[in-house]
Amino acid sequence: MRHHHKICGFYESTIWKALKKLGECSQMSTSGAIKALLNGELIIKHEKNQRWRLNNESGIVNFNVKSDLLDGEDWVTRMEESMRDGCRLIDYAKKILLSKQFETMLSNINLTVAVLPWEIFNNPSPTSKQIRVKAERLGLITPPIDLACLINEAFNKEEIYEMGFRKIVTMHEPFKFKDNRQHYLIDLTPDLPGYPTSSFHGGGENNYNWRENHYKGYGFAFVVS
Repeated sequence: MRHHHKICGFYESTIWKALKKLGECSQMSTSGAIKALLNGELIIKHEKNQRWRLNNESGIVNFNVKSDLLDGEDWVTRMEESMRDGCRLIDYAKKILLSKQFETMLSNINLTVAVLPWEIFNNPSPTSKQIRVKAERLGLITPPIDLACLINEAFNKEEIYEMGFRKIVTMHEPFKFKDNRQHYLIDLTPDLPGYPTSSFHGGGENNYNWRENHYKGYGFAFVVS
């Protein structure tokens, strides 16, 4: 188990990501942005909505994220540390991240993500099979489990809403627990403190939910091959 050190209440990995983000927003190298900040010369340039691309015809949203080489235990630590007071990871999500099925990416690679909107299925309650068949026809592939974590770190809830989604479900290989339902990771942390986050269940060949339109506004994330 790795030791995690905190500086001003934040883990070193979180501070390093903040510094890299500082460089990106200022359109400078990380070291250059730090020097400019210390010299009082830093200018932040941020163009809203430029980090994702919307296909106006299909409603599919594309964006890129970069793998982080973290194992499941590290992801649990980082996500819980970054959550607002009172929020927590649901037990199912922890089991997925800490399971043997979780495979750490072996290199820093850029993933191009495609999020399919609920409306694209012409079904108020699509099945996991219908979602995967549609993705396959579009040339998309099953994403790694930690894509859920990468999306969670890359975008806040306001940005997810701006994309047109209430929540994004990562369609990795599903997990089955004692309830015999398929479980996936959801990428958006909750709005309400104390509400469990990051677990979504579906029923394979069956509909995700018996309530029509329950998943209106959901997006389903795959990787572009």
